[in-house]
Amino acid sequence: MKRLKKLLPTLFLGVLALAMIFAVACAPVDPGPEEEPPKAELLSVEVNADNARQEFLRDIDEFTPAGIVVTATIKDVDGSTKTENVTNEATVDSSAFNKAKEGEYQIVVSYTLEGKTESDSYTVKVFAPREGMFVSFVSDGSQAMTIYLGEATTTAIDIGMIKVQRTNERGEVTEEITGFTYELYNGNVKVENMSEVPAGTYNLWCYKPSEIHDGYTLSGFVIIHVVAGSAPAAA
Repeated sequence: MKRLKKLLPTLFLGVLALAMIFAVACAPVDPGPEEEPPKAELLSVEVNADNARQEFLRDIDEFTPAGIVVTATIKDVDGSTKTENVTNEATVDSSAFNKAKEGEYQIVVSYTLEGKTESDSYTVKVFAPREGMFVSFVSDGSQAMTIYLGEATTTAIDIGMIKVQRTNERGEVTEEITGFTYELYNGNVKVENMSEVPAGTYNLWCYKPSEIHDGYTLSGFVIIHVVAGSAPAAA
């Protein structure tokens, strides 16, 4: 009996050790932090503005990015490189653009993939409208004429005495314009009856909407001096 009592603590310790070994063996193994799956990586962004508007008329045209093509170069999850058209997902920053001031402006285009953003830019220009109208007299090509009344008190201003031509954006005179509107002014007063114009100085204005730029009107004028009496004798 005494021997059994001495063996009991030893047996108990043995069972306890076995239980601990079993518990450790059955405990779940900690796999450690989960590895994130590989992601595609954005390498670069390129904007092509060849088919987009890059010139805008001062005080007339609003900025538009229509026509740009944005391409992203991406490193795929398998390590290969590919390009994608991301035009619809790209962000266009035109905050630098000022329609009221002539000059060149950088338009920044960016695209974000997996938290990484790349950008590219292109240049646009705001310039003063130079497409215009050149009005001159058919007789000598000048822009001023003097008409002497002689014995009369009034004269008729005939629209057929002028020629109206277009000037391009470089200021060069090009083709003749027809279908324009004209008005005669004496200072700020519009002359309603151009068939009976008394002595005075007049501006004959011509107008026509531009066929190139919406909302822009071409205009030009000639000066007509109507003088009482006859022309002075040649020296």
